[in-house]
Amino acid sequence: MDSGHVGENANPGTPSGDLLLLGRLTAELAPKNLGRSLDAAVNLLRTATGADDCEIFLREPEGGDLILAACCGPDRDALMEIVRFETGAGYPGLVAATGERILARHLDRDRRFLRHGVTRRGIVCFVSVPLQGTDGALGCIDFAWRDLRAPVERCAELLSVVARPIATAIQAGLLVAQDLVDRAVDDAGPEPAVRGKVCLDAIIQAAGARGGTLALYDADGGETTLFSTSEGTLICAAAADGRLRCRMVADGHGIALTSVRSTWPEACRCLPDATTSPLCLPLRSGRRLHGVVVLDRGEDPPIPPGRDLVPLLTMAHAAAVRLAPSRAGRPPADVVPGSVTPVLELRCFGSFDVLLHGQPVPPEAFVRRKALTLLKLLVLGAGNPISREALADRLWPGVGARTGANRLHGVLHALRMAIEPYREQRRWIFVCNIGDLCYFNMESPHWTDIFAFRRHAASAHDAERRGRREEAIHHLEAALELYRGDLFGDEPYAGWCDLERSELRHRYVDLSARLAGLWVAEREALRGITWLRRGLLADPLREDLHQTLIRTLTAHGHRAEARAQYEVCARLLHDELGVDPLPETRRLADLLQ
Repeated sequence: MDSGHVGENANPGTPSGDLLLLGRLTAELAPKNLGRSLDAAVNLLRTATGADDCEIFLREPEGGDLILAACCGPDRDALMEIVRFETGAGYPGLVAATGERILARHLDRDRRFLRHGVTRRGIVCFVSVPLQGTDGALGCIDFAWRDLRAPVERCAELLSVVARPIATAIQAGLLVAQDLVDRAVDDAGPEPAVRGKVCLDAIIQAAGARGGTLALYDADGGETTLFSTSEGTLICAAAADGRLRCRMVADGHGIALTSVRSTWPEACRCLPDATTSPLCLPLRSGRRLHGVVVLDRGEDPPIPPGRDLVPLLTMAHAAAVRLAPSRAGRPPADVVPGSVTPVLELRCFGSFDVLLHGQPVPPEAFVRRKALTLLKLLVLGAGNPISREALADRLWPGVGARTGANRLHGVLHALRMAIEPYREQRRWIFVCNIGDLCYFNMESPHWTDIFAFRRHAASAHDAERRGRREEAIHHLEAALELYRGDLFGDEPYAGWCDLERSELRHRYVDLSARLAGLWVAEREALRGITWLRRGLLADPLREDLHQTLIRTLTAHGHRAEARAQYEVCARLLHDELGVDPLPETRRLADLLQ
């Protein structure tokens, strides 16, 4: 088959061909075996589109890294050169790239799309389509061609359609993974030891591993509890006693390694010699680390090694929720009993505002200019420890390690002097550290708008799922009213928060669209139209919102406004991106004539 043309059997681009491809794809997708389903999906779509290579990346839970979950094609070994894109890199929106010409819509345009090993092999055309879930991006599916004649834009339209059932299957697969742990714990009863063992067994079985260990940390710094298979304890020293000395685990990432021991991180080489393909999963709930699971997948791990990593991380999160001891009714560990509880309020949307006991903390109270930036970095970490070296590198890129460490020491001191209530006793409630790892204490008495925003969004999703429309509207409006502008609007050019800023902006726009749909369903079309317009104010290039607004205006008799909205959409796309509206948008305009 000519790699520059779509496969003849499926004939994508025609209604019958698209339906046939959708039918075949749906038949291949089985949420109970997500890894194999994605393998089958990339093979089917690669054939149907005539692409040389196809790959699927999945995002770790809670907006983490992108993990290579499936890939196929003659350049498979080159695709495997990078199996993880760190948070903020490698995630495009809908992108069609031909040679040096790149057309990007909906998301930021300055991401890395292709690895050097792939481009060296003559790849000249590329399409990436996001896999959108109900609460944001689940990942992306990518295609590449060696032929400049490849119909990348037509394939991009097709793939935007087939991305929907793939995303649905992924979400269903993650729910299945969570349910496996929940059912196992429910059947185990209240005994903690039995619960820990059944959680470990469920994760081992889902991973196809030959053994493993679950380490559960004591919330007050006591002894770590270990649950292991009969093969013995499988845990590295960094995870067993130091807890947070493994930076990847401390940051909440999963680690999937191959059988080549020389390529492992230094800490992982402490594992028993019989371990061949380890997989490490952090146990996190509410962005707090409660423990770790280490598995051995034996001599024949899946390819790519992270194929099942995201579902397994979902299981580990469910295990953390069910195994972590409740801290309800207990005072934060660093608050002196009987003292007046200090309250810190952080407003991150728009300009960054800090309030202590309800009173604003003026910028001049932070005697070091970088102290506020350090607080922002720690808040974005949401309780995840960040090494001093990483913080110094983000605050002063390119400076030497010793210079960065000295500067950070002074900035950290200035931050604590500005907001910590027990600084004279050197008791740190908000900005804490364990050795060289610093973190924002999520159990401190604080309120932060971005965390409240996410909580309301999650509650709205749960209410919608249960059919509670009024409750969903309440939570959506509460979330959206918190959004005063882009994250840290007082630092509009701060590159270190680009990913979070973009993600929160897109979440705001998505929630605006969801709220608009609920108000329209309640026969409150004007309220729905208002929220659609507010969403477009935040992201004027969201063509899907333009489409929804045009449909809503037309359906409720505002045809002149609908025509004007189409003209606004077309002009923005032309002026900002140099592209025409999508065929679906143009069809809406034709119906208005």
